[in-house]
Amino acid sequence: MRSETDVAYNQRYLIIRDRLGEFPPAYSHFKKYLTSPRWASVTTDYCYADIDLPKFYDYIFELNNPNRYWQQRTVVRHAFLYHHKINRLEHGHAMHCLIEFPDNDAPLIFSELPINDGGVTMHSGIGLCTAGDWEYIHHNLTH
Repeated sequence: MRSETDVAYNQRYLIIRDRLGEFPPAYSHFKKYLTSPRWASVTTDYCYADIDLPKFYDYIFELNNPNRYWQQRTVVRHAFLYHHKINRLEHGHAMHCLIEFPDNDAPLIFSELPINDGGVTMHSGIGLCTAGDWEYIHHNLTH
């Protein structure tokens, strides 16, 4: 198990690559969230640590242009791995996640994500991080 404290401050961010519109059949009731502008169904890249859910983040940023960012509370509420709902993000795994934006609608950058097509269409990625790690991450990505 790899905890967040085992990860360097400048590497503690979750990477989102694309959107997903489907849920495993047993969890199809989650589709109701897809019509709300305060929820996003996404695929994450390989997770930086084992993280219990819900996980709260404070910053959203574009990986290839970290000067394009939003300070907005974001919550990873649900995760699915191999068609099973799990209670944490698993280190080293890409997952289907349901993300909530409790205070405002999802930032525009989420609408720029492609629909998952098996990796044919790729986005540079969106990062999520906490306020405590943002300065280190931003510095690392811009220098």
